[in-house]
Amino acid sequence: MVVGAALGLVAPWALGRMVDTVIDGNGTGRIWLLGAAMIGAALAFAGFTALGVILSSRLFEMILARLRERMFTTSLSLPLERVEAAGSGDLVSRATDDVEEVSRAISTVVPALSTSLFTVVLTAVGLTALDWRFLAVLVVALPIYVFAVRWYLRKAPAIYAAERVAMGLRAQQVLGGVHGLRTVHAYDLSPRLADRIGSHSWEVVRWSMRARIVQNRFYGRLNSGQFVVMAGLLVAGYLLVGADALTVGATTTAMLLFLRLFAPIDDLLLVIDELQSALASLARIVGVIEVRTAEETEGDEGESASRLRREARSR
Repeated sequence: MVVGAALGLVAPWALGRMVDTVIDGNGTGRIWLLGAAMIGAALAFAGFTALGVILSSRLFEMILARLRERMFTTSLSLPLERVEAAGSGDLVSRATDDVEEVSRAISTVVPALSTSLFTVVLTAVGLTALDWRFLAVLVVALPIYVFAVRWYLRKAPAIYAAERVAMGLRAQQVLGGVHGLRTVHAYDLSPRLADRIGSHSWEVVRWSMRARIVQNRFYGRLNSGQFVVMAGLLVAGYLLVGADALTVGATTTAMLLFLRLFAPIDDLLLVIDELQSALASLARIVGVIEVRTAEETEGDEGESASRLRREARSR
């Protein structure tokens, strides 16, 4: 992924050099050479990036598979009273909805997060190499992104956690009706049960809508940051070219580099949405394993205490 991100810088650099070549009137030979370099770099970029995504996905899918196996084994060994206290629907929701959410995050969040992170870092290095003032524009606009992310992290986790809980309660109602289907038919409880399931389903919808509202506000803040950076780079490039401190081609390269950052920055920040949801689900999965581990630890401590008491009495 590092190599792929570095190769992605070739196209903006080559286009900037083409602009200077045309302005200087150096002929078409150099333009064809730069075009060939762009094509080769694009093909290599695609190959290395794909390889990085495949290897990272394979690694994290293996981790998820082991975690899922531990959770399933732990679920079967939990005391029945523990399961009934939490609700069988909650346990089933953790083993289905939450596992699916984490699995989806691995296939989407991990590649986007890793690829975008490498791209942003190396592009920032490229802007610094052109002129440190271009990087200064990014630094000036950085508080906008920081504010947006902090606002989102303050609002989103609680909403996603509540959405997961609502899903568990809905699953509990559905499973309760399925397990007691004969009783439901015998006492004509179908309308009442349907109302409960509908009420809990609407609760899930309400939390999902709240999550979408927070997302839309977050996206608006990100777009504001992009506007500020683009305007700042245009002003900085105009002043530098006017002062003969930089060529038009170098300024073009800087603008293209930042345009290239639009997608990685969006991917990096927007996957925070899916990451928050996946972390909420992951916490519920790990919670099942931790409950069993805590019970085993308490059991071991109890056995140790009993053994010590027996030894003391024997003495």
